[in-house]
Parts: sequence; C-alpha cells; structure tokens
Amino acid sequence: MNFDISHITFRSLKGIVGLAAFFWIVLVVIVHHRLVIQHKQLDNNVASLRHRSEPLLTVNCDKITVNIRDKHCAKRLQYLTELEKLNKCFNMYGIHQNSSECSVLKYLVYVEKTCPEPESSHQAFSHLSAAKSKLLLLENGKLPIAKCRITLETLINKMEDCGRVCEWMKTRIQNHKSDWLASISELANQKEMEVDGDYIQPIKNEEKQKYAKRRRQTIILHMGLLTKEYGLNFGEGAFSGGPLGELVQWADLAATLELLGHDVILSWSQDRLNQLLKPRYDFGNDCNKAVMADIAFTDMYGLEQMKTTLGTLNNYRCKLRILDVYGTEPEYNHPRYKNKDSSSGTWGGKGLDPRQFYTHFPHSPDNSFLGFAVRTSDTLGNNDVIKGRVLLYGKRAKYLEGRGKLKFLDILHKFFDDIHATMETNMGDQHFLPEYVTNHGSLGQDEFTKLLKSSKIYVGLGFPVEGPAALEAVSNGVIFLNPKFLPPLDAHHGKPTSRRLTSQNPYAENFIGEPYVYTVDLNNFTEVRRVLNKIKNSERNRAKVNREFTHIGFIERVNSFIENQDFCNSQMEADIHTGMTWKQNTSIWPPKSSLRIKMSSDGESCASVCSRYNLTCERAFFPLINNDVQLNSIKQKCTVFETLPGYLQNDKRRTPIFANEVCHAPSYDSSTGICFIQSDPLLFSCACEQNKSVMRLCPCRTYAHEQVALCNGCT
Repeated sequence: MNFDISHITFRSLKGIVGLAAFFWIVLVVIVHHRLVIQHKQLDNNVASLRHRSEPLLTVNCDKITVNIRDKHCAKRLQYLTELEKLNKCFNMYGIHQNSSECSVLKYLVYVEKTCPEPESSHQAFSHLSAAKSKLLLLENGKLPIAKCRITLETLINKMEDCGRVCEWMKTRIQNHKSDWLASISELANQKEMEVDGDYIQPIKNEEKQKYAKRRRQTIILHMGLLTKEYGLNFGEGAFSGGPLGELVQWADLAATLELLGHDVILSWSQDRLNQLLKPRYDFGNDCNKAVMADIAFTDMYGLEQMKTTLGTLNNYRCKLRILDVYGTEPEYNHPRYKNKDSSSGTWGGKGLDPRQFYTHFPHSPDNSFLGFAVRTSDTLGNNDVIKGRVLLYGKRAKYLEGRGKLKFLDILHKFFDDIHATMETNMGDQHFLPEYVTNHGSLGQDEFTKLLKSSKIYVGLGFPVEGPAALEAVSNGVIFLNPKFLPPLDAHHGKPTSRRLTSQNPYAENFIGEPYVYTVDLNNFTEVRRVLNKIKNSERNRAKVNREFTHIGFIERVNSFIENQDFCNSQMEADIHTGMTWKQNTSIWPPKSSLRIKMSSDGESCASVCSRYNLTCERAFFPLINNDVQLNSIKQKCTVFETLPGYLQNDKRRTPIFANEVCHAPSYDSSTGICFIQSDPLLFSCACEQNKSVMRLCPCRTYAHEQVALCNGCT
C-alpha cells in the first residue's frame, strides 16, 4: 500500500498548530483573569489603606472620636476654631467664640456642607435622642421657629432681583396681596395666634400651637422653565399669550412659603443655581453658607439642571418636590418598569417617591396635589354683566381651526350676539376668527379680569387643557362651557401618565358641575343648542370656589405638606440654622385613623374604587395593607401567595422581571386564587389597572370637605 507521506505530515502539523493555539488562548484568559483579580485586590488594599490612613484632625464629640480626613474640611475647621474673633453672623447658626470643636464641626457638616458627614455622626450627634420632644437643642442656639409673616415685601424684592422673567409672577403676587394677607391672618386667628410686628406671634397655649411649633426651613425654588438655557420663554411670553398655569403655581407657592415664615430662595437661571449649590471653600471669616436646602422645589427642566450642577442628586433626591402639571404615575416613574418613550429622557424614569410630584389639579392620587389660589368676587351683580356677552377661552386663533368649531361659533352667535376673544393672531391664522368676534389681543391681568366679569359665559374651545382659567371664571360668577372629549383624550402627549381626559377641565366637570359648569360635546349641535338656551335663561351665578382653591385652603395644604411629608426616612437630621439635631417624627402621615380598606371589582383601579365610596386613594397606606393577613381578611382566601415583581431563577443578583404588569399588588386573582404581594415600593399604585380577573386591595382614606389632599382633621 502506498502512503502520501507529505499529505499526512501537513495535516498533522496543522492539527498540532491548532491545538497549541487553543491552549495558548486558554492560558492568556487564565492569566488575564488572575491579573484582574490581583488588580481588584490591590485596589481594595489601597482603599483600605486610605481608609485606615492617619486622619488630618480628630474631634471629640460626646466621647465619640470623629476622624477628619477631608483636607477642605480640616482646613476650614482649624481656621474657625483658631480665629480670634468670629463674625457675628455665626451666632444665628448657634456658633459662638467659645463653641466646642464638635459644635463647629456640626456647623460645617450641616450648614456649609464643607465637611462630609462622618461615619460616626449618628452616635456622636444624637446623644439627646431619648428626649420626648421632637425638637432637640444641642447648644445655646435659638430655636428657629417659623413665624407667620404679614408682609410680602421681602419676596417682592427678591422677584425684582429675578428681573423680567419673574415680572408676571411678581404682578400676580401684588394683585393677590390683600387676599394672601387676609388669609394668613384668618388662619392665625383660627389657631389663636397674636400679631406682633411683621410676624404673627403664637400665644402660649399648648393645645392650639399647631402652627406655632414649626421649624423655619430653607426652601429653594428653582424655576427651570424660566431659564434661558431651555429657551421656553415662559416668563417673558406670559405677557403675549404664553402659557400661564405653571407661572400661577410658582407665584402662589412662593407667596405661601413666605407667609408661613420660611426662608425662600429663588433661582431662575443656571448661573444662579451654580451660585447656590456648587460647593465653596473660600468663605474666610464669613458665614454665607453653601445652601443645602431642607426642601428644593423645581420642575422637570430644573431637575435636569440640578443634576448637571451637582453631578449627582444623591444629597437632594429625598428633598425634591417637582411641580408637574399632568402628574407622573408610578409605572412611568420607575427607572426600569416601562420601556416607553415617555418614561425615558426628561419626563419619566426618575425613581422618586411619586408623592414628590406636585400636580396642578387633584387628578393623580399617587402624586401630591399642590394646585393654586383663585380670587373670589362675591359683590358681583347683574349690572356688571353686559347682556348677550360671551368670552372665548384661548390665546391662539388656531384653536378655532376646523369646520366643526366654526359651526359651533355660528350657533353660539345666534344665542349670544356679543362674542369677544383675547387671542394673539398673525397673517396665517387671523382668518379663523369670524367677523362677529371682537378680538382684544393679549390683555393684562386687570383688563382681562374686567372683560371676564362682564361676560355671561366663558367658552372653552378644547385647548389648553386643565388650565386655571375655568376656575377663575366660576370664581367671578361666570359660567364655564366645558368641551367634552368623545372619546376621552390622552393626557400624556409624551408625559409619564396613562390618564385620559373626559373634558377640557375634568376637575370643573366632576367637582363643580352645573349650574356653574356645563360640560357638552361641541360637535353635538342639538345638545349645544339645549345647553345654550338653558344658560341664556338662567340667573347670574354667585361666585363659586372650592376651599382647596381658595388662598386659605392653599396655605393649609402647603403647610401640611411642608410639616408632614418626609421622603428622607432619616432618624436624625441637623437643622441648617443652628447647631441643632432634629429627631424626625417617623409616624405615618396622614394618620392611620383615616384609612379605609376596600376591595376593587375585577380590573378596577384603586383610584376608582375609592372614589365610588366618596374616599380617595392614599399611597402612603399601601405598606400597611401589603401583607397576607390583610389580603385574607377581605373575604377572599388566598390559595397561594406570590411576590411581584418576580425574579429570574438562580439569579443571585435578584434581577426583577418587569415583563408583565406588576403594579396591581397587593391584589387577588379570582381566576386562580393567587394573592400578590408587592416587593417594590416604587410600584405601589393607585392608578394601576389590571386584567379583568384581578381584584386590588386598596388603601382609601377620608378627606376634608373641599380639600381632597388632606384627611378629616389633618388641616
């Protein structure tokens, strides 16, 4: 037999080379893996050595040694403790010439934020935690009580510093000044408080000092929508037909916080934000503190700017309050739950407690209802109204686009021959306005209010939705014609909510109603004629404002939020004005006595079932009912308990599975007998709806008359 020796040699050589290459690759991988492990061990050793390195300074705080390793902190601490004469401004923060190093360190940690909080701070700074009082004074600094003010001049001066972008808000505050001052005085009288100079000084009645024992807090208002970086032109555009709802809310919030006696700091630009929040190390003998606010109000635009300025929101995350007109539902707020466009980028996926989002109207019980204040006019008589006059609601003539709208206007004109508008027009949309409409263009607040008061009806055209104008009309005795949406309109338009609007102003539709508000389909001309005929023959309404939209109702609500909402969950928090430590009140708010547990129908949301019982869903109560005992006690007997969201099997990292709807827990599946427990607190949801077989266990609560955000007795 003949063999091809050369062929065999070649194939053998090829196999040997391939095998050698394989072993070489394996060897490289093993060596690389060992090098990575050694590198990590080296990093850990270096970090450990750094951690164990000799401190630059040591401070004895109540027999606890606090090690100072930060060079900026050590330098600043040494400078202040060795200074022969301290600036008098330090006295207001509880720091005096003879203050201990421990007191100065607390000041640097909690006021200037020059020093990071030491690891042993909880033990070192909380030696008075056994005291029964909520307020624990460590040194001789004065208790920073928030005294209700009866002047708004300081705030108005701050608005002057803000400039043109704050001009519209400043004007609103000035126009509402008498209402604000009357409301804070009335509230003070209700709480038995005496007026003393520029402040309302509480009397010494322990049982009625709800407004007396309030801590004065530093509160930043960063109005991102005003910043030139985003180019939204909200501030200057307010005088030429721009959106006003957000500015109304900012102005009312600023006025209320000022009246309640807190330190209000305004921010309206990126430069101003940098000035307030960026760390500083060059104070010298000066106590111009680096602002670490107790609470920071902002909006979605401002939130992104704060993140850019600080690099991380860790120090502010639990202190944030986001003004959010349309609301943010828990499913969209969760960083990983909904993979939709609206849950990424600017609007969604923030991972905050949903109650940190403050809405325009009480439409989202998962969020906090902030609202705004509406002036009332009880002295109106029929002489103020010009017979047959109506006013169209809308700042843009394009709202009249479409044959249906023009047909509606023709019908309206047959009933009311004096039709007015306040619309900005240009060559491209002027033709939308019929000749019989008298258009005044953009008016100032006083001129607009005068025109509104002279009208019988304020006619909605479908947009803008959920604005304040409908309530302002009703508060002046003017009927609001509220366009019905058939089918309901998606509220989100890229916003983090699945809410659907049944009309241009659902609050006016559901919480006010006839004879103040008539909700009608503008495309149903038969129904339009019937309603217009009814309105034409009706008497002039008296002013109508629900308490939650009055000035005093707004103050009540804001004060309750400031005093009771705590998303930091920390046991100890140092006051930024003195060398004080505050023992946080960890009790649940609203109080558990207002809880009413209800079981939903199949597929029904908790918001819906609570509403059926004339209650509201309270997100804060979900942890109280999220257990097997409560589920078994509500008629159903659970055969199996499952936790949502689930986790991948054999996954040590316990990666949650968000493939299915998991926002309904705690709940019961009537088709399987399975009960579900929620494991992710961010997914507790009042708004969540589920498939038809799932019944939700719902934490409802009572609410005060015309004040849905507060329970009975919570004001």
